Amino acid sequence: KALLLRLRWTLAAAQLWPADAFRLLDVGNNGCLQRKDLTSGLERLGVRSEGLSQERWTRQVENLFRWMAQDDREVIFLEDFRAALEFSEALSVASPVASPASGQANASPKILAPNSASPTTGAFVWPSDAANTSPLRSGAVGPAVPPSTSQALSPASLGLENFLSPVAAEICPNILTGKMCQKLSAGRFKVKWHKHSSFRPLWSDGLLTLWAASELIPRGNFIGLKRGSNAVKERIAWAHYVSTAKPSTHLVEVTDEQHSGFFAKHPRDELNRFLGTFFPHPIRFRQIWRSKDTSNALYIWVPVPPSSDYVAVGMLCTTVDEAPDLEELRCMPRLWAEPRSGPLFKAWSGTGMDRSVASMWLSGDTGVLQVSTTEEPPEMYEMSPMPDKKFYISLPHTE
Repeated sequence: KALLLRLRWTLAAAQLWPADAFRLLDVGNNGCLQRKDLTSGLERLGVRSEGLSQERWTRQVENLFRWMAQDDREVIFLEDFRAALEFSEALSVASPVASPASGQANASPKILAPNSASPTTGAFVWPSDAANTSPLRSGAVGPAVPPSTSQALSPASLGLENFLSPVAAEICPNILTGKMCQKLSAGRFKVKWHKHSSFRPLWSDGLLTLWAASELIPRGNFIGLKRGSNAVKERIAWAHYVSTAKPSTHLVEVTDEQHSGFFAKHPRDELNRFLGTFFPHPIRFRQIWRSKDTSNALYIWVPVPPSSDYVAVGMLCTTVDEAPDLEELRCMPRLWAEPRSGPLFKAWSGTGMDRSVASMWLSGDTGVLQVSTTEEPPEMYEMSPMPDKKFYISLPHTE
């Protein structure tokens, strides 16, 4: 039971649903977990206590495996995993998370879970996603916004830094600090604005078109030692884009200067780790609006950042009632974000299935997709101005 509780607390601190965690542990995409998958996955999550002997650890994992596996099976399926992570009354009582009324001075901090917590037991309840076994892709469940900084757990309290392994880097990136986000005049990773004009259309009503940025990784042998296929770089899409004509805007481009060049081997591992740390994908989507017009259907989705260290700059759209891929956009470090300045104008409005009215707002001919379901413009972010239009960042353990 102690190992099961530690697993629950770790997932709650990382804002991972049971189905999210199951897919992280199922590295072979087999749809089930064997003993070796559970053992290695729990170690990557940082659930193993420091100083625990190998014999005792093996016994604890075996007991947990038997607890989760139904009918003495030799594998654990998603439904088994999800059911085991739901609190029972007995386990809630056994939890060292104290109630506010207990007055215990040495009680562990209350875990903020993806769903509401009980004010009397401190126990958390996972949301019901029985109708959707892939909350990472669906966005059907989950918090609308990440917890505030004042509510977030200290990573050290649950060994969360151990969870931040390469396997989970894209879902739960490194905790950002002010020192990590310091903009440098020189370094390995160059961050720079570039004009981008490659987009594919997604939806249109004849007056306004929604677009997705494409060709974010340079291809082809362009002139120059650090251009095209000779460069290890990638551009970042913050959202889908709104435009009255084919869009042309500026995107942030990140280049691994160390591995770019004609004679370099061009590995992308460290660039991917950098992007996963500073510009991670969201962990899920939340649908906020759907159009009433079924003949030209439109669904609007809000991305949920991995933690309160990041903000979502814009939104995504689909033409079917299915969430976009997580890889469609990236989030921005909160330390680099600032409220968008300048006037906005309402470029479009429409009526939803529940008769709610949604509106899109722009500051020019092209902009990131931002939809408001109130009379006021949505809160919009942009990256703070860059010194000399570019800066450099050092990723820990790569310099």
